[in-house]
Amino acid sequence: EYEPELHEQIMKEWFTFEDLVWCDQTAIQKIIRELDSVDLGLALRGAGTEVREKFFSGMSEQAAQMLREDMGYMGPVRTADIAAAQEKIVKVARKLEETGDIIIQRPTELVV
Repeated sequence: EYEPELHEQIMKEWFTFEDLVWCDQTAIQKIIRELDSVDLGLALRGAGTEVREKFFSGMSEQAAQMLREDMGYMGPVRTADIAAAQEKIVKVARKLEETGDIIIQRPTELVV
């Protein structure tokens, strides 16, 4: 029997925001194009260094600098807001993967 809530929970655990580090630069750029800069700033605020740099390297130098400045001006942010922004970005990435626009290579998968 299909249970939508269980399915959503499994999908959340199966692929997390930190897993976006496995995307190539083309995929990162496509994901960024689909995002609101506020959501991206919030999500990166709670991200590890490797994921932050992955996203910043997918942007122009000027856009990356502006986003870094925006993140610095945010002040205190609730962890729930960061988690919600990260989940939005994961949903965008999954949608792009489902439509074949990007490939997210996981460490255990071989992509040729």
